[in-house]
Amino acid sequence: MNRNELYLSLITLLVFTALFCCDVRAQEYGFRHYMSDDQLSPLPATAVYPLMQDSNGFVWAGVIGGGLVAYDGMKFLEMNNEAPLDLNYVVSLYQSNDGLIWAYTNSGLLVSESPLVSPPHLEEPVFINELPSGDGQFTLYQGDMLAYGLDAFAEDPLTGGIWVATGSAGLIHYKELEDGHWRADSLLPSRYFPELGDPVNNVYSVVLRGNGELVFVTRGGYIGSISWEQRAAITNAEMPEEIGFRRFD
Repeated sequence: MNRNELYLSLITLLVFTALFCCDVRAQEYGFRHYMSDDQLSPLPATAVYPLMQDSNGFVWAGVIGGGLVAYDGMKFLEMNNEAPLDLNYVVSLYQSNDGLIWAYTNSGLLVSESPLVSPPHLEEPVFINELPSGDGQFTLYQGDMLAYGLDAFAEDPLTGGIWVATGSAGLIHYKELEDGHWRADSLLPSRYFPELGDPVNNVYSVVLRGNGELVFVTRGGYIGSISWEQRAAITNAEMPEEIGFRRFD
């Protein structure tokens, strides 16, 4: 390489370095700290667990001691509707594809009475803990929970339902039927592995992998898995004959 080629290479390198640095600086993000004493947009309290963005672009937050709020980009809107369970301690939020809002509280599960269509400041959702069934009504899971954030829910395109990780009842599969009634079916790991006892029914998280496998984690350090083929029976309201289950270190 002669001197001219060397100079040209150095100049090219400097130009690309300058452009890269400018691009990095252009992507820097600013952060704003929201507090309960904020004059423009105060939070009801300062401890926030779950965050969720709904289909209208609003960001929902479960404020510990302050209930549910939705952020419209300028201010927080407090969800003041009465609910059968205390909304002051919401640890998980999820909007399913049908528009329903699911809220996991420290004492059980709630769901919005109807899909969220309008922004929450125009139509505040009403939360319920009972769903219609062929025999009347049944109550959503009430009890301890171990899952936080989005790890508590997994929608299943194969079954058309939603899996919920519970603190004592394993996985519960909720599904709305064509007639508007709902089914609730429980998958208890202890049923498949009775020698492990009830602790394996305490589920920390559930997730649907890209290969179609449903994976969940239980107390005691166990990972359960239900393949696409194993879940095919659930479309007929039957739990699979067997599931994968192993301990991880």
